[in-house]
Amino acid sequence: SDDQKWILEIKYNTISGELVKELAVKDTENNADWKITGNAAVGSLIYGDRDFTYTALPDSLTGAEMIQTACDSKNSNNELAEFTAAKDIKVSVLLDTRVEESMGAIPEWLNGWTKTSEQAASSNDVVFDIYEKSVKAGEVIALGKNVKTDTSGKPIKVGDKIVTSVISCGECHVCRNHPANTNL
Repeated sequence: SDDQKWILEIKYNTISGELVKELAVKDTENNADWKITGNAAVGSLIYGDRDFTYTALPDSLTGAEMIQTACDSKNSNNELAEFTAAKDIKVSVLLDTRVEESMGAIPEWLNGWTKTSEQAASSNDVVFDIYEKSVKAGEVIALGKNVKTDTSGKPIKVGDKIVTSVISCGECHVCRNHPANTNL
């Protein structure tokens, strides 16, 4: 009937560890390669889709539970994942130093995190800077994307001017009721 309304909700499969609960990987192309593992150490696999291992890892992270991401998720233009802290914890993100070098800044989603003086290294000669943030039990932590290109695939960096436009369809609720909002 004409008075029916449908709501489309995307439901992500989640995985949990002891400290990381309900990890929802939104990178649907690579989500099967994400894992939660315990006991991070030199020699541990870094990614779920590569054989690279840690050759250096700070004592503060040795033995920690970790989210093993898919290396190919670096190519995703979507937010990558989110999880809920099971306890009050300090979350650490290891960011490939080449990301900041190529973008001219850290990814926007890491704003508000604290860069430590520690680093980690991998068997393929990549160095990782370590960012930390203290979170409370029940807090949701988002893991964002490392945007390096625009929608046409052209490289972008912080400070680039980007033009965007929206063409009104004239049919949806926003276009019918708020036409000024369809032209950015």
